[in-house]
Amino acid sequence: MSVAEKNYTTQLTSRQRDLLLLLLEAKQPLQRSELAERLNLTSRQLNYDLKWVGENLAQDQASLNIMPRVGIEVRCTPAQRRQFIEKFSSAPRVQLVLSGKQRRQLLIFALLTAKNPITLEELQRKILASRSTVIKDLDQCEAWLVKHGVTLDRKPNFGFQCHAAEQLRRQVLTDMLWEGGQHADPLILVNHFHGLQLTLANDRSSLPIVNEVFTQLSKWQINKSLVWVSEAEKDLGGRFSDDAVLYLALAFAIQAERVQAGWLIELKDELLTWLRSLNIWQIAIRIGAQYELRGSRKLTEAEIAWICMYLLCAPRNEGWFYEVDVLGPFTNLVDEMMQLIAKTYGIERLSRDRMLREGLINHLVPACLRQRFGLHMLPLLANTALSADYANEIATAQQMITLVHTRSGDQLPEHERNGFAQLMRAAYIREHYDEAQQVIVVCPSGMVTAQLLVARLKVYFPRLGNYRIVPLRELDAMALGANQIVITTVALPEQLIKHARVMQVHPMLLPIDIEHITHLMT
Repeated sequence: MSVAEKNYTTQLTSRQRDLLLLLLEAKQPLQRSELAERLNLTSRQLNYDLKWVGENLAQDQASLNIMPRVGIEVRCTPAQRRQFIEKFSSAPRVQLVLSGKQRRQLLIFALLTAKNPITLEELQRKILASRSTVIKDLDQCEAWLVKHGVTLDRKPNFGFQCHAAEQLRRQVLTDMLWEGGQHADPLILVNHFHGLQLTLANDRSSLPIVNEVFTQLSKWQINKSLVWVSEAEKDLGGRFSDDAVLYLALAFAIQAERVQAGWLIELKDELLTWLRSLNIWQIAIRIGAQYELRGSRKLTEAEIAWICMYLLCAPRNEGWFYEVDVLGPFTNLVDEMMQLIAKTYGIERLSRDRMLREGLINHLVPACLRQRFGLHMLPLLANTALSADYANEIATAQQMITLVHTRSGDQLPEHERNGFAQLMRAAYIREHYDEAQQVIVVCPSGMVTAQLLVARLKVYFPRLGNYRIVPLRELDAMALGANQIVITTVALPEQLIKHARVMQVHPMLLPIDIEHITHLMT
């Protein structure tokens, strides 16, 4: 069967068709970077589309030839190439084939943003799927929504409608978009360079629900809200983490549109009174003024407070002077935590470690306020599993969480424990770096290799100490003490190094070596 006789294009999205045409019409192999740039794709999207295109080419005994450092080309006969180009060039529209995950994400988005109940028949028309497929998808959508605290009402002759307070609805929308962007083939992208993007935008005429989602996303002007967050950082005199900047911009863009559409939140008077007393309130008012420029609706105090809450709860790399009025109740608590850490390691100086104090404040204050406000921000909080080597730190971090609950009444969730444990370990490593006055580097391969190794060490461990290259034959004349660090590319005699901390590495300093050196410091 010829290419022209196959219903081949129905298996590809417009994006994948464009990728294939680009490869077919190229006179030479194309680099991944060039393909990604010309089609405005991320590396993950490109990999996904290449895999799908390759599988479909295989149906016609053609293939993708992926050559490292050379490029990518379609391997087929000249006749096949002409048939492919003719077929795809003459197909202005393609059937949009969605995965089950994509369908469900679109359905959840439609349910969360709908103003009125949606009937089963309407959902069928929106996604062009059978009744049984929609019902099956809705069951899984409901499980996801319930997990996030949202109820899905199902009523005969009424339809389907999400039931949640406006505060929760906004959080779930924000988290859904954020988490969806982490998938292998994301449906909606959120990044610093392009803002909020629907990856199926070119196919929005193929499915009603895709067009509706595209229309809604266009109302959330994240590029403008990124500017608002940047201005807030300047006013605050500190910096959020990169991810937090993007997350805040997304949350503020959603809030701005929801407010102008008439969906407002309500907060308790006690919380409003406290937030109004903070310096950060004025910064929130200035951000809110940008909302008002977009429409006629004036922000309520509850909406200004919502902006305050997000600014106070977002992860940050640096604190800011505006937090003086917030930090007061936490000052003594941080002092106790510092004492506990110093006692754990038996290093009294750690109770006065400035960097450790700043790290604890930047971790503790937002964590406590997230609990008080009910803003979880889980997609932003790294919860890296710690190895058994961290048992000492984990035990102390658990004591710190108990101490926080006793002193402030805030019950921090378990995932905050690892953050405290990692701050402890970082302080301990810094302390030992400072103790190491000199690092001995032994590399018998020659001066060029030795200097390259030292250069790499300085990049990854700039505070480790002063590096000195020592010939192997001179090492036996040196007195190596307990705090002496020796990094060597060859095995050393036990009698020379029995008191020192020694690590054997590859001359090119491999990633595993970096991990082992870090472990050596602890």
